[in-house]
Amino acid sequence: MIYLYVNTLIGFLVGVLGTTMGGIITLLIVKSSHKLNNFLFGFTGGLMLSVVIFELLPDSFDICGSKYTIIGVVIGIMFVKLTSTIINSIGFKNKLLKVGFLMSIAIGTHNLPEGIAIGSSLTNNITIGLTIVLIMIIHNIPEGVAMATPLKIGGFSGYKLIGLCIIAGLPTGVGAFIGSFLGNISDELMSICFSFAGGAMLYIICNDLIPASIENNKIFCSFLGITTGLFFGFIIINFLSL
Repeated sequence: MIYLYVNTLIGFLVGVLGTTMGGIITLLIVKSSHKLNNFLFGFTGGLMLSVVIFELLPDSFDICGSKYTIIGVVIGIMFVKLTSTIINSIGFKNKLLKVGFLMSIAIGTHNLPEGIAIGSSLTNNITIGLTIVLIMIIHNIPEGVAMATPLKIGGFSGYKLIGLCIIAGLPTGVGAFIGSFLGNISDELMSICFSFAGGAMLYIICNDLIPASIENNKIFCSFLGITTGLFFGFIIINFLSL
């Protein structure tokens, strides 16, 4: 029974380390400049877009086909739309902070099935499990950067930013517990979890990140950022899949 607690602890560490490292990197590199901010928003949008189109949606499709992938995407989009409406109704005036909070929700949702994969793999094959652990830590760093960028530009303090990065990483531990306890989970639920996160991120990318990247008429900076983020994410995903 001790393996259950060990795997859960590993899951928490994986989620927290990755996103927190991304947050720290953001605190160190993000400065106040229209051109740089437009590039960073574009880079963040491109980076998350690569995660969606090269990882989340293909993984969902491979697990259970197009039906559950489409269902998950639609639910994810509707969920973020509803969440955004609720946030606006309670007077969340800072648009950038709203984007950061929505991104943290999407990434936290994404981390749950990742944790399930960690827990089930550690239970069934320790060697494969530890390999996945290392991959997930590296994989979560750019996601932490993507979440922290709008928060930092929006004026979020360093301690609060790191705290939110930690919170976003916690579902990985919850997922690791579930994966370890059950040994596995239904393909349908895993497929919907991945595509739900993909749909949520797609909404944020198209509705918030890319529009924010073209403010102040810095369209070239936005284009450069989106392209760089897209290729950077593609390279990371392919490197980690080797």
